[in-house]
Amino acid sequence: MNFVPTTYKIDLDPAKAKFPVPISLGNQPYYLVRSESGYQLISRVCPHQGREVSDDGECFTCPFHGWRFEHGTGKGINNQAALSAIPVTVSGDHFLAEVPCAPFRSPLPQTGKDIQDLAITLHVHSCLEVGYKGFSLLTDPWLCGSAFLGSWIHYPAPIVNISTLRPDAIWISHEHSDHFHKETLDHFDRSTPIYVPDFPNRRLIEGLTALGFQDIRPMAFGERVQLSKHIHLTCFEPGSLWNDAIVLMEIDGFRVLNINDAGINHRIASLLPPVDMVASLFVPGASGYPWTWSHLSQEQKVNISKRSAQGLLEMLKQMMKLYDAKYLLPFAGNFTWCHPTHREYVGLMSTNTLDDVVQLFEGSDVEVIPLLPGESWESSTGKIKRVWQNREELDDINYKLRYIEQHFDQALFSQYHACSTTVTRSELEAYFLQLNDVPDIAFCEEITVTVQATQEDFDEVTFSVSFSITAGRLEILSELPDVPNLLMKIPLGILAKIVTENLSWDEAHIGHWCRFSRSSNIYNAGFWRLLQAPYYHKPASVPPIDHQPITGDTVIADLLETHGNQAQRILGRYGLYCLGCHHSTHDTITLGAKQHGLNKNTVDRLVRELNQTFDSKKEESTI
Repeated sequence: MNFVPTTYKIDLDPAKAKFPVPISLGNQPYYLVRSESGYQLISRVCPHQGREVSDDGECFTCPFHGWRFEHGTGKGINNQAALSAIPVTVSGDHFLAEVPCAPFRSPLPQTGKDIQDLAITLHVHSCLEVGYKGFSLLTDPWLCGSAFLGSWIHYPAPIVNISTLRPDAIWISHEHSDHFHKETLDHFDRSTPIYVPDFPNRRLIEGLTALGFQDIRPMAFGERVQLSKHIHLTCFEPGSLWNDAIVLMEIDGFRVLNINDAGINHRIASLLPPVDMVASLFVPGASGYPWTWSHLSQEQKVNISKRSAQGLLEMLKQMMKLYDAKYLLPFAGNFTWCHPTHREYVGLMSTNTLDDVVQLFEGSDVEVIPLLPGESWESSTGKIKRVWQNREELDDINYKLRYIEQHFDQALFSQYHACSTTVTRSELEAYFLQLNDVPDIAFCEEITVTVQATQEDFDEVTFSVSFSITAGRLEILSELPDVPNLLMKIPLGILAKIVTENLSWDEAHIGHWCRFSRSSNIYNAGFWRLLQAPYYHKPASVPPIDHQPITGDTVIADLLETHGNQAQRILGRYGLYCLGCHHSTHDTITLGAKQHGLNKNTVDRLVRELNQTFDSKKEESTI
């Protein structure tokens, strides 16, 4: 579906309006603002995870993670991102703005109660089993052991016996270990079809191949794939640029939008027909922030945690309104921290319960399906098959702390946490220098970083490495800066595991295995994106391809002809589903992006990533 530039008349008198003014145009939320340079529409959608920002009087603030943005420009205050902006002109006693709009929304109706024989079972956390007419689809299976290097365990424990599961297909949304869990996957037949997003980094495919799976099916973003006679999947990119995915499951017309923890994507709401059910995260905690950041006081951490929990509930309300869904399945929250050093966080952290979600939608048309592990919802009756009798007890903090103490297993913890190898200073320096071959470094902010390899208690430093990133280039510093922009303390064993096993740094960050301090207090999203899923874009055995610089005027068909599938993966990650589209033969990148509702900031980033990936003048990777 192409987005059409539409000129809107905004009936507000410039002389009388009190700015900023919240408005909605083309099904998208904005603030109309005034600055020294004139008037603009500033998007209310936070670029982190799609939550709507609010006006707190001094700036715009996202209640989910506390990102703040300037009133007049949308520029980040405590982050390096920006809210997208659209220029506005004054015409007499009103405003005019050209906004990209979808020409229509699919008229296909919700099927709702008409579907029979559909059963959706929550095994635990993000693992759903969708059963329909003899076909079983399993999503994001983490069913045994722990995640994030021994940090997370299930809470409550799953009831299912993994050996009894025989899924016909598996969907994995991203590589975090609570979704791509190798020990769980070891229990499944290696011929089982596994569907994954076709991320440019290909890390999921490589990981599954290493596990011996023979039928790995990468899904291009926006591509509708048939799993069985009755079930189709379509994979969509998240609203942010993190490596995650949203999947639309169509079961004989009954539509389940599995958002998981990917956040809201406002753009795809215009592409989709109304969905029947949204499945989404409802608890915070998948981040080391704020608990492992030493520049924050305890009071600040507690307040940030409270705002995050409340912000997530507000996001659920926005989500249900945006996607026009009848049912909400809150899930991806059956976890807790288990290590003795993390139990303080459990006691202090604000969270949400299933009852909180039910109460949130009381009196509305939304029907919440509050499943606990092992419970199922059946479409034929619209009822839940219950197995838990002590539901209220699970929300009691003292009960949870006793559970953690009883279920902490030192031997199991060591299996996930310990690293039999080590890493030296020179090896770590070489590792960081290889980040110069990761395309995402082009978007990294200017930053100085010191990494201290420590003992488990963080007190004794074994060695330190400092580096700077300037103009998309990382250099090792010969002298440690007195006050780096980011100080990261990480136990040597965890550091060695990340480096030697090529893990995402999120495994340590989300696992609360690091300690951080930053100066100034600005979140460098580009740097964390670099560490989330590093990949090296030119193997040494492949000669570079000489090409002309890619610009917004490059014709999409020419780009695909020259650079093939890798270019298509990058385009798809930005929401341009161009392969096979007849418009790609004459549309430029800028025109195609505009027709897909992308703003100028996103187009600029896309062009930079394409050039960074296919730049023949860059040195080849040593990986």
